[in-house]
Amino acid sequence: KDQAVFGFRPRWRVGGADYASVEEMAREFLKELRAVQPQGPYMLAGMCIGGIAAMEVARELMRQGEEIQLMLLVDTDRPGPEMLKVQKRLHVFRRLRHIREVLGTLAHAEKKQKVEMVRTLVRRKMGWEDNPEIVAQDEYYHAKVRYWRLLYAHCPSQIRARPRLRLIHNQEQRSRIPLRTVCRVGERVAEL
Repeated sequence: KDQAVFGFRPRWRVGGADYASVEEMAREFLKELRAVQPQGPYMLAGMCIGGIAAMEVARELMRQGEEIQLMLLVDTDRPGPEMLKVQKRLHVFRRLRHIREVLGTLAHAEKKQKVEMVRTLVRRKMGWEDNPEIVAQDEYYHAKVRYWRLLYAHCPSQIRARPRLRLIHNQEQRSRIPLRTVCRVGERVAEL
C-alpha cells in the first residue's frame, strides 16, 4: 500500500501513431518513467504483452547502469517468431468465431434488422463508414493488433545483468508454453 504505481499508456490507446520498434516504445516509456523517478533502483512490472515492453525498458535501464530491484511479469508470453505464429493463429480463430457469431445474429434477425446489419457491415469493410464512433472503434482495434504483432515479433537482446525476476503465469499459459525459449533473428540469438 505504500508503493506508488504508475502505468504507461501505449500510443494506440489514445489514437497515436504506431511504434517503429519495441526499442522506440521502450525509449518513450523510459522518458516518461524518468520524469516521475529520475534515478533507480526501479521496480517494473508488465502484464500480458506489456511484459515484453517492460523487459525492454528494464534492459535499457540496466544498459544505462541503473539497478532493477524487481521485475514482475504477469501472464507474459515470451516473444519471438514462434510466438508470433501462435498469436496469429489464435487471432484467426477469434476472428472466425466473431464471424460465426455475426452470421448467427444475422440469421435470427428480423428482415429490417438484417438489411441494416448487412449495410453496416459492407460500409465498415469497404471503409465507407462515416459514424465517428464506429470508425474510432475500428481504428482502435487495428492499432491494437499492430501493437501486439510488434511486441510478439520482437527478439530482445540478452540482458547481461540479472534482475530479480518474478514470473506469474495462469495455469493455461503454463501448460502450453515452455519456460525456456530461444529466439533467433539473423545471427542474434537470445535465450529467454
